[in-house]
Amino acid sequence: MNRARYKSLNEPFQIFVGELIHRIAQFDPQLKFLTPKDCTYRINRDIRFSNDKSPYKTHLGSAFGHLAKNGSCPGYYFELRSDGQIMIGGGWYILDSAQLYKLRQAISEDAKPLLKILKNPEFKATFGELNGEKLKTTPKGFNPEDPQIELLRYKNYLAGRRINVSNLSDEQIADEIIKTFKVLSPLVLYLRQNS
Repeated sequence: MNRARYKSLNEPFQIFVGELIHRIAQFDPQLKFLTPKDCTYRINRDIRFSNDKSPYKTHLGSAFGHLAKNGSCPGYYFELRSDGQIMIGGGWYILDSAQLYKLRQAISEDAKPLLKILKNPEFKATFGELNGEKLKTTPKGFNPEDPQIELLRYKNYLAGRRINVSNLSDEQIADEIIKTFKVLSPLVLYLRQNS
């Protein structure tokens, strides 16, 4: 019943995502071969294991990375919500146990590169701090006395922010997304190099 309405929103959104890919590739060239279809999520929700059986999402979202749509590689993400809010962020959402161990090992051996990113004034002003799920205990195979134990407890490494876009033009929204992704890019590159 709402297919025509969805198409009228989705077609310009695909063009918008294509423009973002072009702009992201200027500071993260590895992503220049992505297409809007590679990045854009379906409108249908996966309701198999959810108590909420609403069949459709109330936002349009895109993830930029070779496997970023399923969260299994470092990348950038944004979603445009029906309430006029936009969520912009990224990092690495789903790490398998081997990837997580390797990343934790890199942090434990030399946390300076990651700490430099997280303490950067621009990163702190944009995102505050790193977020994501954390273990309550010490990860298996690591020392509870490790000076970076709090960083090692993360199960995923994410940063994000929300802004209200109700009064912004498409160009201003794109500029805000790109500005945020540029601030995030050192974290994405660090995660990619240590995966």
